[in-house]
Amino acid sequence: LEVEIVADGKKIPATTENISCGGMYIATHKPFIDESTIKLAFKLPDEQKKIQMKAEVVRTSNNDKNPSGVAIRFNQHLDNENLLAISRFIKNKLH
Repeated sequence: LEVEIVADGKKIPATTENISCGGMYIATHKPFIDESTIKLAFKLPDEQKKIQMKAEVVRTSNNDKNPSGVAIRFNQHLDNENLLAISRFIKNKLH
């Protein structure tokens, strides 16, 4: 999924490597500070509305085993409507 990250007032286009109801891993070469808050915007297939939220940076990785990127946690920043949309997306991908 294409994701737009807003950090320090700058928009950074990126792509998700995976997504769950609790967070996502985003492929990006931009370093982020662990435990910092960023803004995300992304649109799920078959959904009309773009999901926009704040999220917490859990870790940044840049090694040979994983693509460079950032793991983020949705936490309390994800409302029920968007949580259900993400859950539907995941279920559809598994079937």
